[in-house]
Amino acid sequence: MNSLVEDIFSVTKKLHTHLLTQLPKENDARDNFIEVVEKLLAERQALISKLGQVSMTEKDRDKGREIVALNQVIEKKLATFQMQIQTDINNFKMRKKQNRKYDNPYDGPTLEGAFFDKRGL
Repeated sequence: MNSLVEDIFSVTKKLHTHLLTQLPKENDARDNFIEVVEKLLAERQALISKLGQVSMTEKDRDKGREIVALNQVIEKKLATFQMQIQTDINNFKMRKKQNRKYDNPYDGPTLEGAFFDKRGL
């Protein structure tokens, strides 16, 4: 049982150190970064699911506290990276929309020829 908690700690520590690096700007490097994060999260989840409700020694509990502390940092970093990626997606969508508008400025609704009825207001 001791080795399982140590394995979880080891994978959590790898994930923590990986997330301390900056999110790459290049698409291929970013994809590789995200793949490593997903792989480490899946590996850690598999180990945690094996853990179950087994009684632990005091040493295991101490390691568990360290894992929880690292996990809080990991969650914050993941949330930060998620916001960065979402911002990049929104910027990409905006640029795509602007490019479409630039390529065809007459595509879409215009205010010319619109009639506003003042009596109904």
